Amino acid sequence: MDNKQAYKDFRQNEGFYFDKGYLYKIKGEETINKFNTLVTKDIVFAEDDTCDFCFILTKEGSFYTDITYYKLEEFLIIRSSKNLDEMFIKEKINYEDISKDTTIIQVEGLKSPDLANKFYEYDIMALKFKYLVRIKDKALILARFGYSGEYGYQFIISNSNLKPFIEKYFNDKQMTSQEIIDYTNFEVLQPNNAIIENNKDYSLFDLNYGWSIDWMKIKFRGKNVAEENVLKSNVCSIGFRSINTNLKVGDKVEFNGQKIGHIILVYKSIDETHEGVIGNAVVEKDYAVSGIQLQSNSSILHTASAPYIIPYSWYRNENDSFSEENEGNE
Repeated sequence: MDNKQAYKDFRQNEGFYFDKGYLYKIKGEETINKFNTLVTKDIVFAEDDTCDFCFILTKEGSFYTDITYYKLEEFLIIRSSKNLDEMFIKEKINYEDISKDTTIIQVEGLKSPDLANKFYEYDIMALKFKYLVRIKDKALILARFGYSGEYGYQFIISNSNLKPFIEKYFNDKQMTSQEIIDYTNFEVLQPNNAIIENNKDYSLFDLNYGWSIDWMKIKFRGKNVAEENVLKSNVCSIGFRSINTNLKVGDKVEFNGQKIGHIILVYKSIDETHEGVIGNAVVEKDYAVSGIQLQSNSSILHTASAPYIIPYSWYRNENDSFSEENEGNE
């Protein structure tokens, strides 16, 4: 299957993949409070049965890892792109590594509610974004959460129940490739670890990922330095499209012949309406504006603000309802 067809299937139909992160469980008020001092959003005051995405920074205010937390009444589940064992030990945080015992299956796309509705006794649209439920009589948590801008759901399941679950619900489904995952995440400005890791000279704020940092939170690791970096920042990233497929990372970006930055990411466009490439450039702040034209490699860059496409799920008529055969708890 070519990328354009795989992309279309993922957005307009349904796609799934197994999350590759590390999973941990922590519990106890003191332990959770310690962990809360490290992350860029306030978990302590979040509601039970909710989840969210945020960062852990270094003491120098730079990116350490991204995490998703799942807050249940008795404990937290933490999903991290980076192994946190060393950090937990250093910070004296009691934890349980459940990476080998638990799996997260991510399902996204316009038709993904058809599957999620099998596990929820009401219309799945009644489950709010970033909320989760535990399925009765199953070692399963269902979270309404995703990254592509489409409808998204996560199944957090014990590995002892994984095989029959996959055989029953996923055997007839096509797994989504990492390339499509990265591309669709980028289209809606979800943090791209490749961008962050390859551009360590820039802060998360420079890269337009400051939205996942709660600056009103009184304290988190690296906050003071991160705030100083924001105040000192004189650049910002901006999305662009171009018909020139020869553009590459590192190409300088100009305005009226003056260099103002460089390209940090280029993808060949694979949606149905755009040709050429879509990418990201870091430029001087005054030029980080959507709807203007910049130049690179003798080509025009048409700047754009995220999201760079309109997800198909956003077009759904709110008067639509799912068929009765898809409702109910199986």
